[in-house]
Amino acid sequence: MTNRIHNIRKWLLSIAIIHIIGGFLVPLIVNTPIMEIYVNHVSTAFNSPNAADSQQARFLISLLGPTIASWGLLFFYTIDSSFANPSPKAWWFMIMACLL
Repeated sequence: MTNRIHNIRKWLLSIAIIHIIGGFLVPLIVNTPIMEIYVNHVSTAFNSPNAADSQQARFLISLLGPTIASWGLLFFYTIDSSFANPSPKAWWFMIMACLL
């Protein structure tokens, strides 16, 4: 494997790992001041600035975290298998995963 392809593989795998870690962190930090601006933005987007709707927004945001982590895990597998067993089908699958 050439150095350039190896660097692309490492870069894509690191993006997948960041999504996995970030997805697991979202439910843990959703009630901290770090997420306050985002929660307020989501609540405002749904025209619901009161506290009950803010809690519902926090709950829905915390559900999104594991979903992002699972996408990262699937992306990691896609990248790893596409580079390990390069075939046209594997590469098209990887390209479509990146684009979608």
